[in-house]
Amino acid sequence: MKCATDMIGGSAMPQRSTAPSVPHGNLVGRAAERERIGQLVDTVVAGTSDVLLITGEAGIGKTALLAYAAAHATPRGRVLPVSGTRDEARIPFAGLSAVLGPLDLDRAHLSGMRRTALQAALALTDTDTPAPADDLAVGAALLDVLTTAAEDDPVFLILDDVHLMDAPSVKAVAFAARRLERDRVGLLLASREDPNKPLPDLPRMPLTGLDDVSARELMASREISLRGAETDRVIRLTGGNPLALIDMPGLLAARAQVDSGPGVEPPPIGSVLENAYGERVDRLSQASQWALLMLALLPDADATVRYDVLRAVGVTPDAFGTAEDARLVVLTPVGISFRHPLVGSAVVQRAPASHRRRAHRLIAEAAAETGGATADERRAWHLAAAVYGPDESVAEALEGCAVRAAGVSGYGSAAAAYERSAQLSVSARNRGRRLLAAANTAFAGGQTDRARRLLDLLAATGTTDDVASGEAVSLVGRIDTRGGQPRLAYERTSAEAHRLLPTHPEQALRLLASAFAAAVFAGLGEEALKVTHTAVALVSGSHEPMAGYCRCAAAIVETMLGRGGGEQKLDEGFADLWAGGAMPPAMRPLLSDVAYGFTIMDRFEEAARLHQAVAEFAAEQGSAALMVWPVGEQALIDFRTGEWDKAYAGALQAEQLATDAGLLTEVANNRQLLTAICASRGQVAECHRYADLTLGQAKSAGAAVMELLVHGSLGLLRLSLGQMNQAIDSLERAEALAVATGFREAAHFAWAAELAEAYARQGRYDDAGRLAGILQDQADETRRPITVALAARARGLATSADNFDLCFEQALAAHADSCRPFEAARTQLCFGQRLRRRKNRALARRHLTASWQTFSALGAEAWTRIAHAELAATGARLPQRPRTQADLLTPQELQVAVLAASGVGNREVAARLFISRKTVEYHLGHVYQKLGLTSRTELPAALATSPQRPVV
Repeated sequence: MKCATDMIGGSAMPQRSTAPSVPHGNLVGRAAERERIGQLVDTVVAGTSDVLLITGEAGIGKTALLAYAAAHATPRGRVLPVSGTRDEARIPFAGLSAVLGPLDLDRAHLSGMRRTALQAALALTDTDTPAPADDLAVGAALLDVLTTAAEDDPVFLILDDVHLMDAPSVKAVAFAARRLERDRVGLLLASREDPNKPLPDLPRMPLTGLDDVSARELMASREISLRGAETDRVIRLTGGNPLALIDMPGLLAARAQVDSGPGVEPPPIGSVLENAYGERVDRLSQASQWALLMLALLPDADATVRYDVLRAVGVTPDAFGTAEDARLVVLTPVGISFRHPLVGSAVVQRAPASHRRRAHRLIAEAAAETGGATADERRAWHLAAAVYGPDESVAEALEGCAVRAAGVSGYGSAAAAYERSAQLSVSARNRGRRLLAAANTAFAGGQTDRARRLLDLLAATGTTDDVASGEAVSLVGRIDTRGGQPRLAYERTSAEAHRLLPTHPEQALRLLASAFAAAVFAGLGEEALKVTHTAVALVSGSHEPMAGYCRCAAAIVETMLGRGGGEQKLDEGFADLWAGGAMPPAMRPLLSDVAYGFTIMDRFEEAARLHQAVAEFAAEQGSAALMVWPVGEQALIDFRTGEWDKAYAGALQAEQLATDAGLLTEVANNRQLLTAICASRGQVAECHRYADLTLGQAKSAGAAVMELLVHGSLGLLRLSLGQMNQAIDSLERAEALAVATGFREAAHFAWAAELAEAYARQGRYDDAGRLAGILQDQADETRRPITVALAARARGLATSADNFDLCFEQALAAHADSCRPFEAARTQLCFGQRLRRRKNRALARRHLTASWQTFSALGAEAWTRIAHAELAATGARLPQRPRTQADLLTPQELQVAVLAASGVGNREVAARLFISRKTVEYHLGHVYQKLGLTSRTELPAALATSPQRPVV
């Protein structure tokens, strides 16, 4: 068996200095913080995971608290301390390799793609260019490794200086942290706030300065003696920052601050200390300054490597002695380190530029002798810091680093390497090619502002050919779409596609795909249709999978516009997708788009089969990002077909996966689905919360289609609450958006049937009749049962006379051919209400009973109350709403139970939900206990819905 450190770069890695260097016994104050850390340790030892991110400025005491935590946890479990370093911030997964170094990866029995992803991330493969890996798959693999290690003893992962850690490692750790539940894993992180590097969304404990009493106690414990007024002023200037309290009084720059007047506005404490440390460095010998510079540039190198480089400039290890006397460095069990990272920053800033360049070149030469992937990264970056101008050999080395980083989804690192490579390129062609690659990888890593800046640089060079220009415009379009300008994105990409059509049709096809997505997102229905028709014409006569996808896209847009004929075209395009008997792997994710088409046509079984295929493919690939679509769109199917608990659980999971993957559009899409579910259930607060989140994101992103869906859901909620004026206001907004976007399909973009009902309830029968006419026109064109049913219901509501029976009977007959129980129940409710008012109580009771049963079983609380009141008026006595077994379960328990009931084993359940096997076992235990089950075979029957009947 091999641990992660056994094979990095084909040789053993040097051990890093990872333990916090601050003695925990000297911790002063921080009672509340120590209590919270104690709670975390106790919670983990008791069997439940816990996560805490400590934030604060330099010197505030984050490392001291981590040292306290490590000392508190060590007797009770396994402690894994790791610190981020500036030297490795550009090397993808350097931090993760340190985290996993002491752990046995084989024991976790990782699934195929998770193992492949982790091997690629840690450079455990034999190839120079590892296969591309989903970065979230690496996070899932980390989750498996940590939870497996915790089966023996509790595991405490302690990460310091997270702001200096490489972004892919932080993302993987955050992904795992959000999925820790019953795994005996504790995660403690510490980081400074950095506006250019957002921290993961985890539970936080911000640190501020020590209170006055603790500050004085700390100064006394370090024998710092000042006059009373000076002590007061030091505490005021430092804000209680522990490092500043200890070091400022002994520093000349700080003394000047102490002696200044009370009106002086102190600069940031970090800059004060860095300047003060710099003055201490200036007083050292040249040999000691060289020694400190090498320590700053090689913080985690093997001591032998560092001393070899020092000998090249004629310096011996003894030069560290005076730096230790000056309290700039400390000796630890694993070597020499700075007292604080600010000291290292001061050393680098004070060193002459010529010294820095020489140091970088010497370090690069040493790295070349070491060998291995990590050494190659260091060598390239140190060479880049050593040269004075363009150098193609260094540019090529950096480009190699970028290729390797992108191969393991280290997109931020790849973008940085490509950009620096472009700066050092000799030829304009290479410079343009590398800038485009930098922009693409920056965008892939979610750095849209950086990608836009790089594209602006590319445009300024004027070095791109037609193909590269098309790629750049396509990327600009995606950036504009994500950045809230989808209309502009459509205009740019569409224009470029038409420019390239005669000479570069394949490039034009990719641009048309970008234009199509932008047009739909912006609510430009007719423009989206034009784009898809252009694409279909471009692939005319072809039956390749891409040609089939273009035909499917056109059929989907036509359906969204409320036009007929889409189903046949979708079937024809879908057949072409499978031309040759098998779909290319790269095309399989596009099945989610096709499945969406089947969903809006109410062909739920076909859509579900495709989602299942994509989910299986995503699980094989270990791709959490790819799992967003099958999970979220299957939740829509479950909602439409009456499996509301499953729908809610699925939409929550998809929202979290989309958040982890940075898919902001899909975050909004799943939130609008949650809005619809909560609206149908009558959950007012939750519905408004999700609606506000979605509308805020939709307006900032120019996503009119999301606004249309949300206003329709808000109208439905207000209709169920009897708030007719507010309902009409929301639904008329939805109608205006439907007209503006062109997306008039009435069964998917639900507003017309709801608005017709609201008008009818206010006696506005002419207005209701207008909408009934719109629905009928669409029903005549599409002949879909659900549209036929909605049109007939609207006609039944729109007539003020008593001859409504035939309309509702036609609606119910059409509902029998659809699979929308909620809509069928609403038709039965409307029919029953009109029958009761016509004094036909017996027939009214029959339809009202059916609606009450369905609403009750679905959990549509507001609609259940309406049906309850109507039935009571007919003389029926009613039991309480029947509770299904699923009502007893939490969303995550229900997700686990549904998958387990389908025959999936625990390992596959964990892979599908991106949680640990132990968490699956924990949830299943609760499911069995809540439902009174003894075996897995009882789950399907236990999750079934069986509504009660009222007593008449």
